[in-house]
Amino acid sequence: MLYSERPDCAHGRQGQASLHMPSRTDSSPVPQQLAAVAPGPPRAQGTPADSRWLVRALWLSNRVQPWIPKWGGQRLAGATDWQPGVSIILPQLDWPATEVDHSVQSIVRAAREIPEPLELILLPASGQPAIAPPGANFPVRRLRSPAACGFAQSVTRAARAARFDWVYLLDAAMEIEPGAIAEAMRWRAPQVFAIGSQIVGDSASGWNDVRLEGDVTVPFAASPDGSGLTRGNLFADSRAALFRACVLRAVLPRGEPYLAPQWNDVEIGIRAWRAGYEALFCPGSRVHQVNRAPEQSADARRRDQLQFDLRNAWTHLAPQHLVEMAMQGKTETHAALWQPDNACRVFLSRLKASAAPVHELPWSHLRTKYYPVPRRRDDTRPTVLVAAPYALFPPTHGGAHRIHHLLERVAQRYRVILLSDEGQSYGDTSAPYLAHFEAVHFAGGRKEQDSGEPPRIARMRSHSHALLENELRRIMAAYHPQLVHIEYVELALLARRRKGRTPWILTLHDCLLSGAAEPTREDAFEREWIGRFDHLIACGEQDAALLRGLPVSVVPNGADIRGPYTPSAELRDLLFLGPFRYQPNWDGIREFLGETYPALRGRIPGIRIHILGGVDAPARARGCETFGQPGVYVHDHVDDVAPWLRACAVTVNPIRNNRGTCLKVIESLAAGRVCVSTREGARGFLRSGLDGLIAVDAVSDLTEPIARLLQDEETRLKLEAPDADKLAAFSWERAAEKQMAIYERLIG
Repeated sequence: MLYSERPDCAHGRQGQASLHMPSRTDSSPVPQQLAAVAPGPPRAQGTPADSRWLVRALWLSNRVQPWIPKWGGQRLAGATDWQPGVSIILPQLDWPATEVDHSVQSIVRAAREIPEPLELILLPASGQPAIAPPGANFPVRRLRSPAACGFAQSVTRAARAARFDWVYLLDAAMEIEPGAIAEAMRWRAPQVFAIGSQIVGDSASGWNDVRLEGDVTVPFAASPDGSGLTRGNLFADSRAALFRACVLRAVLPRGEPYLAPQWNDVEIGIRAWRAGYEALFCPGSRVHQVNRAPEQSADARRRDQLQFDLRNAWTHLAPQHLVEMAMQGKTETHAALWQPDNACRVFLSRLKASAAPVHELPWSHLRTKYYPVPRRRDDTRPTVLVAAPYALFPPTHGGAHRIHHLLERVAQRYRVILLSDEGQSYGDTSAPYLAHFEAVHFAGGRKEQDSGEPPRIARMRSHSHALLENELRRIMAAYHPQLVHIEYVELALLARRRKGRTPWILTLHDCLLSGAAEPTREDAFEREWIGRFDHLIACGEQDAALLRGLPVSVVPNGADIRGPYTPSAELRDLLFLGPFRYQPNWDGIREFLGETYPALRGRIPGIRIHILGGVDAPARARGCETFGQPGVYVHDHVDDVAPWLRACAVTVNPIRNNRGTCLKVIESLAAGRVCVSTREGARGFLRSGLDGLIAVDAVSDLTEPIARLLQDEETRLKLEAPDADKLAAFSWERAAEKQMAIYERLIG
């Protein structure tokens, strides 16, 4: 099978178009006799005389591709830094002189907003007079191309002649808003190849992507949302986009493989992503379409679609099937596909795809890559890459709250790049939490499969899946972080791709090692992989003790301890904070409702308990009889638990068999609410000396202290009053300082 980048799933957000690569069972099935490449050069009957060149090129590339990675692949093109300035390239093509003049005048107006040097390079069509921009205070150059020179060749000549490291391509049928180029220039970065502007008009351009119709690829532009955020883009529309000149020269196709320039855009976008660069869409840079270019005929579009697949190995279709598809078009339109020079270029292009540093990409998540703030060139802060296996924003579980609060503070001293799995779980409500990151990359494709291995081993294998691993490797090649921080032991296997001397840290939110004298198979496997990290972070001393012999530091869970304290006078309700997705929470609250709560109802008439069980908790609770008791209220996820803490008298934490530390405990104590917990649930806080924490051995032992606290308000109020001095050790600020001290020690 030919190599191709195939996405794992559709776009994560509902309502967005999906990117799906075909398999041989898609709507246009490949005949069985064409499903595999023949062992020798196939000889198709009834094809044009020169078809043998294309058929042989496809067969030969299929044979050579498996050996390409052994040759080392390509290196990223271009320098990491650039000189100030921008070259604006205006291909005039065959537009009327009046429209070209409008476009040039819009460039003159935009030039006043650009704080760096610039030049204008005009590419007049053959026999067309060049427009002289009156009132321009920048140099204007004219490059005349030979009559047979097409769009790609003209742009290549202009990019080579450009004096500056960044070039802005603008179609002559566009009028650019005054601040559009300056806004695009703000988003330049070493890993960025292109920044596309938003084209407003009949042929609008937004988040550019491709989809599959039958067995051919179709480019499309998804309408941007109202957030105004700069996002990822599969390709930038060359009618209005800023490009890194050195990369543009490297990825532009040789010759003129396509009839429509749009397909050049798609190809160079894919080639740049494969080389480790990124394409951005900047909705704040706006361009207006003055005139609409003629649309491609159906047969010409079909020809370009096939050429694109032939050159880029984009789908899983067998090469012979592509040849069969090409034979179905008009001879005069498809004739160039069979030429020997095209066959040679197809062969070389497919080899370049195999030799690219990045082989697999989460294509379906490119439009959900966020770039909240532009990178400042004078920003010398070290870069930290953080990877997590679960959706983090909005925070719906304790680990997400921890990561959010710590990284919010870490980002003040470090440039933080976030990679998160479960990209399909992020939505519009996630955007406010991304503001302090330099870039946020989402991935997906995790598949829970029954491998027959012990649960902890199987879980680590499924979470450290290939697509996430490849995206991590791509981001490292693009951003060159000074430190990699992996969250959760589930991603420990990502360390198998470590290269170089970049230090790696692993946070064990729950250390699951048994601590037994004879380690289990799961213990041995887990310990082997966590031992590959330069440093480990545990959430409590008890977890750290299980990691004896390994470099480990404790960074405890924290809380916001500066909030106002409201006494619980005249309140009687209980509160349980714990997403049901964490099994100890689910088991603990069911045990509490089955044993402790009925006894409390007999002693305290009208008692109620509110349970914040996280996403879909009410639906899950409906299937369990214990949740149907009077006074039991189950609630879905809430963004802010502070109002719920203020409205309760006591919090309960009836969980067992847990590791790590429970965020709900310290949140309760910091808010001025007594927390009655099992000793296991109070891990990490038992030695805190906080009066508001009451720990018992078993869930059945919770009845007496809860009843006493509800009946004796005076005692409860004395116990719950926050002790600022003791709580200071558990502030998020203190925890972040401990984490950053580890960073500084490892980075040096």
